[in-house]
Amino acid sequence: MQVKAIIAHFPKITRKRFQDLEHIENFTKLKNITYSELKNKGWKKSVAEKFINWVNELNKDKLRKTFQEESIDFLQKNNKNYPKLLKEIHDPPEYLFTKGEIKPEEFCLGVVGTR
Repeated sequence: MQVKAIIAHFPKITRKRFQDLEHIENFTKLKNITYSELKNKGWKKSVAEKFINWVNELNKDKLRKTFQEESIDFLQKNNKNYPKLLKEIHDPPEYLFTKGEIKPEEFCLGVVGTR
């Protein structure tokens, strides 16, 4: 599982926070992120603490297993199957968690929740 998909799974993620974490290349680096690093990027104390706690409690293997069992996949915005019209909205999500097959040439309906 890509570390960026894990980061995108954080309930309080925003575009700015996601961009602040783009330099993180693997799960080990994610686990080693510090409060001061997040604070230096302008994160509020409460969000930074929630993120650190969330990362520390995160079980990557359990998350991967859940995604596999539920047939959940994820698309990054630069993926050819990312819905074209969704890219055109203001502040489109960097990642989409999907279930089922995405057929970009066909009409599709999606529900995008808060990030």
